[in-house]
Amino acid sequence: MTKIKTTDDQEELFVLVDKNDKVIGRAIRRECHSDPTKIHQAVHVIIENNEGEIFLQRRSLTKDSAPGWYVTSASGHVTFGLTPREASIKEIIEELGVNIKPKFVGRYIFRDKNETEMIEVFKAESEGPFKLDPVETSGGNFFTPESINKAIKNGDLRLTERAISTLKFLKILN
Repeated sequence: MTKIKTTDDQEELFVLVDKNDKVIGRAIRRECHSDPTKIHQAVHVIIENNEGEIFLQRRSLTKDSAPGWYVTSASGHVTFGLTPREASIKEIIEELGVNIKPKFVGRYIFRDKNETEMIEVFKAESEGPFKLDPVETSGGNFFTPESINKAIKNGDLRLTERAISTLKFLKILN
């Protein structure tokens, strides 16, 4: 298997929190992504247009996890020194090239075999157009909630587990 050269900084400092989302320290990306005892903050933003469609972003092929898969509208980790709200705005600007202010809607813990994230979920409204950063993303589209549910059920949409869990958290997915 060929190892993909990632554009993600493996030394980037993430915010560590306890299960109640209280900040308890910091750790580098590589440590957080290989130790599920290190709960680190992440943000996921859902952008809806006036038709109620949701913008899903396709991850860049140089990302260190799920390259080329669809994810929420904008997402990323909370780097040390930023609040989750600041991180959500930063990710929207970096990935989509627009400056919109999302609203916090909730948080939940996501676990897999390699890591644990405290995902802070935000929502915003925008019609686009977006200026997608090719280092961060390889495209994206607006989808109706019905088409997302159908495409996942049929196996026609490669959506990351975090995106699926966030859309379920928001009751967009069944």
